[in-house]
Amino acid sequence: MDTFLSDFDAGKNEGRYVAGGLPSLPFGNGDFDIALWSHFLFLYSVHLSVEFHTLRDAENVPMTVGTHDDA
Repeated sequence: MDTFLSDFDAGKNEGRYVAGGLPSLPFGNGDFDIALWSHFLFLYSVHLSVEFHTLRDAENVPMTVGTHDDA
């Protein structure tokens, strides 16, 4: 956590940290090689509906390379 916090200001200025909100994120299809989000699902499973998590997953999956038709 200390490493992240000490890097955050510089990383944000360099575009390595991007603000966004679920279920719509500011990334396009194929922008990432891998996407991990299980922590979010387990942490908020009691607070957010199944529908919310389904929409989030539908938004995140196409951002990874090889998961859409134009890969």
